Amino acid sequence: MKGFTLVETLLIAAIVSIVLILSIPFYNTFQISNQLDTLSSEALQALRRSQMKAITLENDSVWGVYFEKNVDSQDKFVLFKGTNYSGRDQNYDEITELPNTIFFDEISLNEGGTEVVFEKINGSTNHHGFFEIKSTINEEKTITINEAGRISIQ
Repeated sequence: MKGFTLVETLLIAAIVSIVLILSIPFYNTFQISNQLDTLSSEALQALRRSQMKAITLENDSVWGVYFEKNVDSQDKFVLFKGTNYSGRDQNYDEITELPNTIFFDEISLNEGGTEVVFEKINGSTNHHGFFEIKSTINEEKTITINEAGRISIQ
């Protein structure tokens, strides 16, 4: 007769269970790392889109991105239309909330605020500096904006 004995079947089931249990932390780490990469790219794209909207004079306005660091709730960033976040036209807001595993670690812009506003036509900014997006597994990405409006990610 051909087949597997009960002991062989239980042994295989135990090995598969152990492998699955050990792989869960690796999967969680991978998932958080992937979220960090995705949200860093989204923040970078929001900055580039707001700059492009200002350069192309969309709605004849300057455009910017506001970064909100919250202690009690999720961090977020908002692409907005206007010279500053508090005086913006809320009809154009594009809000992106970060999951609880991703947060803004440091925001350091030269004028001390948490928003970057791009000038019409040339796309430069007076709000240059950097901000760091960090994950709960201590990985981080840094997005830098210089005076000329060049945006990079590291």
